[in-house]
Amino acid sequence: MIVIRFKGGIGNQMFQYAFGRFLSLKYKVPLYFNKSYYNHPQCNRTFDLDIFRLGENILQEDKIEHYSNVKEVYELQEDHFHFNEEALHVLDEDDPSSSILITEGYWQSYKYFESITAIIREDFQFRTVLSGKWLGLAEKIRSVNAVMINVRRGDYLNNLELHGVVSAEYISRSILFYDHTITDPFYFVFSDDIPWCKAHINQSKNVFFVTEEYYDAKFQFYLQLMINCKHFIISNSSFAWWAAWLCQYEGKTVIYPRQWFAVENIDTKDLTPPSWIAL
Repeated sequence: MIVIRFKGGIGNQMFQYAFGRFLSLKYKVPLYFNKSYYNHPQCNRTFDLDIFRLGENILQEDKIEHYSNVKEVYELQEDHFHFNEEALHVLDEDDPSSSILITEGYWQSYKYFESITAIIREDFQFRTVLSGKWLGLAEKIRSVNAVMINVRRGDYLNNLELHGVVSAEYISRSILFYDHTITDPFYFVFSDDIPWCKAHINQSKNVFFVTEEYYDAKFQFYLQLMINCKHFIISNSSFAWWAAWLCQYEGKTVIYPRQWFAVENIDTKDLTPPSWIAL
């Protein structure tokens, strides 16, 4: 069996799930969730994958009881940020059901689940469809050549040495790119710092700031709004990464920051699909 030891916010959880899902399908063994990270008093995150209609074969258990047929328990720790081919070949392929594989890491590369793209898209179907003001905004987004701009600042400002934040210049250059490459772009700004965005994103008249009134408890409606856009300017955020990846508009383009982390020794070459554009 595969046990995912979850940690982090929803974007991180989605990467961890996709990696575990691939392993469970490859070895034809059940997938279990370990959510104990979110029980710690100091934890300021919640487990949020319940916003999706995950398959019935996904057993959400915090504790795995003893199984009499288990011979080995492996803990697979992520050694580095970039794609690790060896992580896909840990279990004995002749008898995988006799082992438990516990995964712990972020696994932030499309390569871990590229071969099961259709399955991951199906798994990440939302339980609750849009209604009310969210539906109204989604209809507006779908009616224009919508470009999502995501600016994550908030918690990143407390850890600039690691994460850093995207600059106004990055946003401006990205807008200039779309102004010259697509017809009548309309920009929708999603951010945890709308005042900063209003002060720095002002080169286009066709812009709508998605303010706090569109927040919801687990940001499931907010994420659906993002996915409804056709093109993307994302910040260094796994949440925004998934919004861009889940969009199925055939002609979509995605711009992402070339330097994903403030520190330069983290290798992010496998983070994004090759069609995405680094600025």
